[in-house]
Amino acid sequence: MPLFFTSRQEATVFMEYVPHPQFDNSVPCLAPTADPDPIPIQRSLSCIAFSTGMYVVANMGALGACSSCKDSACPEDRRYQFNTNVAYDPTGRLVARYRKYNLFLAEELIYDQPKTAELVYFDTPFGRVGTFICFDIIFGEPAMSLAEKANISLVAFTTAWMTELPYYSAGSFHQGYAAATGLNVLAANIHDPSWDFCGSGVYGWDGLPRAFRCIDDHSSAVIIADVTTSSLTHDDRPVLSSAHLPTTVEGVPDFSAPVFRDPFNFVLLQSNTGINMVCHNDLCCWLNYTKTQNSNDQFALGAFRGLHTFEGAYYIEVCSLMICQTGASDTHCGVNATSSSTKFRFFNLTGNFSSRYVYPQVVVSGVKPTTDAWHFTRGVGTLVLPRPSTTAVLSATLYARRFDWDDCSRSADAGRIVQRDIIYLFIAMMTWLAYMSCTSDAKKVSFFQLLSSSPNVLA
Repeated sequence: MPLFFTSRQEATVFMEYVPHPQFDNSVPCLAPTADPDPIPIQRSLSCIAFSTGMYVVANMGALGACSSCKDSACPEDRRYQFNTNVAYDPTGRLVARYRKYNLFLAEELIYDQPKTAELVYFDTPFGRVGTFICFDIIFGEPAMSLAEKANISLVAFTTAWMTELPYYSAGSFHQGYAAATGLNVLAANIHDPSWDFCGSGVYGWDGLPRAFRCIDDHSSAVIIADVTTSSLTHDDRPVLSSAHLPTTVEGVPDFSAPVFRDPFNFVLLQSNTGINMVCHNDLCCWLNYTKTQNSNDQFALGAFRGLHTFEGAYYIEVCSLMICQTGASDTHCGVNATSSSTKFRFFNLTGNFSSRYVYPQVVVSGVKPTTDAWHFTRGVGTLVLPRPSTTAVLSATLYARRFDWDDCSRSADAGRIVQRDIIYLFIAMMTWLAYMSCTSDAKKVSFFQLLSSSPNVLA
């Protein structure tokens, strides 16, 4: 589907009605055709799976019929529109349909949110495959629940992910999910480097990329890699344990600066080797490191714990080593710099996280996920690079999520919405009373009807 739409109606022409595989076991590739064909996308995907003998997972827009008489949530245009993944088996049969639950920003203008988050997976000879879409990966439902409850071994993940340093670049964040869950991840990203959409990859259950591609031109490619099933059991993913943390007394940060508009505290790495500590809102991060002698890059250790509110609202705890740039009046860390000359001989990054859901990642020069072997302790949040890095490092991050606090942020948002609507309603009522005091009866009725039907006032 095209990336950008200006209305629901514009997007509809690229959508089709997709049945639930539980109630429709037909093969679109072999189904009778009509003119015009009502399912050209599904037919093409089914035929690709059938002709190649492969499983095919793809993203598309899907329609869902509804009636306002039976469903009070039915949109005014009498149809649901869902951002959808479909999966076909080697016979061309539809075996899975997933509707995206966590919509991102302007998506809400085009798509509808399903009433519940679905845990969608399908079985294959090489294991059980789960699937979800883009922004879903940041949330407990469905991404973490699928990993914990569905006994899957692999995730087929479709996305339109823009590169955002220091820790929201596609490859490194996706490798973090793989490492945190112990799952193999197949991530298919839209490739449009002119818009910073870049980075498809195959990530092993240890988080290391088996294949990764992000280049500056607009060429397409098939990414192929061998993966093995994780040696972890369900009970191994992930468990909160007691970390053996340093006992260094908290020091004063060197400076504070925003990262994705979150107020981080930072301490600078002042030498080629040392132990640093920084805290924010009772989250303390420690870094034991040794870097190469011939580097002039400035690095800092940053910490943040709290509600992230930029491009979504959710709770995070972050310990991050990142490269910095010093300007005329302040220091900016983690942004803009895409290259580094610093290789670390060793580092050990850890923090006193309150969550067992910790995602590790290392970004290297060129904004790529590292291929260097690391040690990561699930549930604790300890990331160790035991041997010298083969590529210069941009950042190393432990990114933790508090899914149980997300409902509080949504409640706060809902409270603000209710407060806004009360204000709108009060203004509308005052306007109506003023209008009623100086207007004829006929005009009073027409104004009241207009006021009652205004979604901006009474929604």
